[in-house]
Amino acid sequence: MRGKADPGINYAKKVFLGLNIYILTMVLIQIFYVITAAVFIVLSPDLNFLIDGDMAVGLISLAATFTGLLAAGIYFCDIDKRYGLFEFRGYTAVSADHKYSFLKGLSVKTESMKVRDLMCLMAAVISAQILAIAADIPIEALLNFFGYTSELSPAATADYTLNWALVIYSVIWGPVIEEIVFRGFVLKGLLPYGKKRAIIISALAFSFMHGDISQLAFTFMAGLILAHAALRYSLGWAVILHVFNNGVLGTLLPLAAESMPEDVFVWAYMAVAAVCLVTAFLYLREISGKGKYAEDKKPVFKDLINIWFIVFFIWEILETALSVSPL
Repeated sequence: MRGKADPGINYAKKVFLGLNIYILTMVLIQIFYVITAAVFIVLSPDLNFLIDGDMAVGLISLAATFTGLLAAGIYFCDIDKRYGLFEFRGYTAVSADHKYSFLKGLSVKTESMKVRDLMCLMAAVISAQILAIAADIPIEALLNFFGYTSELSPAATADYTLNWALVIYSVIWGPVIEEIVFRGFVLKGLLPYGKKRAIIISALAFSFMHGDISQLAFTFMAGLILAHAALRYSLGWAVILHVFNNGVLGTLLPLAAESMPEDVFVWAYMAVAAVCLVTAFLYLREISGKGKYAEDKKPVFKDLINIWFIVFFIWEILETALSVSPL
């Protein structure tokens, strides 16, 4: 018999333990992959591609994220059965449509997605990209002042079009798994603290999880947008928006830029950017005026000061710091 949501339980502690399990599993799989591949290479030098180059990065990413999801899924489903982590019958800030276990709730929709809503959300994602570029300018200037740069970070130098493994990981595999973990397990596990708090905390966790200073601003804003989409519409729509960002904006747009005259691309980009910024602003004003994210009075900060929350952020801050290089 599955448990019931208990307001006395520290849900944040359980959520961040699960998030640490996800990350630790990925790290262990990466280590295991490298060791195993090295053994195979010793036996057969023709298999050198397994550990050397971009193909290795793609294969490791596919294996690590899948295994991390599996480990986190086992943990969260067990916690859901024991404590009702994803079921809050007495919680007024959560729609009646959230009265389900997580696995049954993957396909549940709270509102129907209209074409207008989808276009506004896509405009919001594009706007986040534009604002993140603007935010990176003072961050890079500050780093340069102290003799460092973020221009050589893994995210800044990555090219996910080099082979099929990287394309699958960046366009489909990564978005699906990250949405299940961050907008499924983390976001919904934090809902007892209020929708607004759950959105902000899950977005922060999503941002720091990337461990790259050049991605902090964008991934935080994207985390807010994707969390809103998951709660208002469904987790499936959050996946679609994530795929749109990684596949269209992150992969196809740079390829289109290379095939177009530079001046044409710049003017087209500026026109699209202006439309998207205005659209996103109007959409944000609209949804904020409907009171969809009114807060309850339950405190959250006390629950957040727990060992697993601290471990997660210390680990990710250190990883982010390592993405900065000396000039």
